[in-house]
Amino acid sequence: MTDLNHPPGGSTPTFDDLLKKNLKQFEKFKGGPVLILVAGVVVVVVLVVVLWTAWFTVQPEETAIVQRFGKVMRTAGPGLHFKFPYGIEKVRLLPTARVLKEEFGVSDGFHRSR
Repeated sequence: MTDLNHPPGGSTPTFDDLLKKNLKQFEKFKGGPVLILVAGVVVVVVLVVVLWTAWFTVQPEETAIVQRFGKVMRTAGPGLHFKFPYGIEKVRLLPTARVLKEEFGVSDGFHRSR
């Protein structure tokens, strides 16, 4: 019975032999290494966009509403939070703890007396 990991004849291919064989297969594609480079750049750009849009920060005076495909899924308080990437979940930041102050009858020290 022959071993399935070894080719007939008893010699095992080295890593260099396997690498050369795979590179020859890629050279058969039209464009060769250029096509592989372009595909690699596209994959990197997609990964950066996915990772960049997977987190959001909520300020202390805000509350975030996380929507998935338009449906409200949860709210998030202040801090760093994570979500599904762009196109799946969207975050809306609402100012909820903003303090508006109006003072009546208080002198600011610059008022001239008559």
